[in-house]
Amino acid sequence: MRIISQDKNHDIPYDTCFISVVGKNVQATSIFDTYNEASIALARYSNKEKAFAVLQSIRMQRESLHNGSMTQDLFFHMPQDNDVE
Repeated sequence: MRIISQDKNHDIPYDTCFISVVGKNVQATSIFDTYNEASIALARYSNKEKAFAVLQSIRMQRESLHNGSMTQDLFFHMPQDNDVE
């Protein structure tokens, strides 16, 4: 599965990074670069609850992929702030 950033500037393979919420942002950090811990901002939200909701959506899509119930494509597009409840 690949994750497309909110601004569509980044296309990241999910299996090569870990996704975290920092404040109101969702970011990706490479699992191969633990020394520098350089992160890429994937999305910015108006509150941390929205950021955590998006993180949960990523987990659910990944779980659907692994259990074979996914019928959509293998991309997760980070939603805009107004598209998250």
